[in-house]
Amino acid sequence: MSSLWKIPMILSICISASLTYTPPTPRPDTKEKSKFGKDDTLTRLTESSWGPLIGNAVPWMLGMCEIAAVLASVYPSRSPESIAHVLLLKPSTLPTSFAVTAPFIVGWILAVSGAMLRSACYRYLGSQFTFELAVKDRHRLITSGPYRVVRHPSYTGFVCVSLGLVVSELCSGSWIRESGVLEHLLGQVLVGVWATYVICIQVVLLQRVAKEDQVLRAQFGEEWKAWFRRTPYALVPGVY
Repeated sequence: MSSLWKIPMILSICISASLTYTPPTPRPDTKEKSKFGKDDTLTRLTESSWGPLIGNAVPWMLGMCEIAAVLASVYPSRSPESIAHVLLLKPSTLPTSFAVTAPFIVGWILAVSGAMLRSACYRYLGSQFTFELAVKDRHRLITSGPYRVVRHPSYTGFVCVSLGLVVSELCSGSWIRESGVLEHLLGQVLVGVWATYVICIQVVLLQRVAKEDQVLRAQFGEEWKAWFRRTPYALVPGVY
């Protein structure tokens, strides 16, 4: 498969990241967050200016670098040497260096399918969907759509997108792996910090499951218990 096919796939991964890491609704007020007590780490990151920036900017930055590298490797005669220098491309770089590999396809599927699931959750919850833990006025317990399958499908989608990003950006054939980025200490540190940040966010996110269930059970009582019996799994059917 020509590496040019990778370009629309990269763009779809970037769009998936933006959809996943951009809040679909305004932030809840203090009263709406009060039932969850003290803000958790993810809420503080969401409310900071740099948390969403990392989630949105890094995938697009890496994506644009890889698209430019693909074009420079496929059309070397039309690409100024300065482009190759800026992208840290090696003299031995070939068009096949950025080919669509099996790990990249796995990462792409995870990212796009996760974003589609996340988008479905936005639609079903509507204005009730917030990145911060909150119970809105006249809050309703949504048990239809993806919420019939697992209780926290938006988290499932979030994890899929995040894992998809890490896999697609760090697998063989990616700009990070095929350029000279990892030959420099600064590049190693920056890539390591980003990958660690993404993984840590997943851990913090999964810690929310029990807390959300606890508050929703107190809020909706028997309605929540009936839903729990129908939908016993939190994230992955038959697993957890």
